[in-house]
Amino acid sequence: MSSIATDSRTRAMGMALTALLVGYAIATSTGIYRPDALGGLLLAVAICIVAVGTPRVRVVESLPSYVTDRALAIGIVLQLVPIFIRYEGYPL
Repeated sequence: MSSIATDSRTRAMGMALTALLVGYAIATSTGIYRPDALGGLLLAVAICIVAVGTPRVRVVESLPSYVTDRALAIGIVLQLVPIFIRYEGYPL
């Protein structure tokens, strides 16, 4: 298989990290343009570019599937924490 194939575990993990950062930036800033939220979005864009532009990383590709599944589950939990600890719509 090609080292630049479109469906790789490396790209999936990079895009999952991008989604985590975008979600966290939006959740903590409640959608308002703040410098820390914009910094998080800038970091997410940079990670997205790297995830799409880099070839497969042998270490990530060789991980068992349960490792990547758990990493995605941890990302989902980290997304839910700010939602659940918010009180009456006030930011953290």
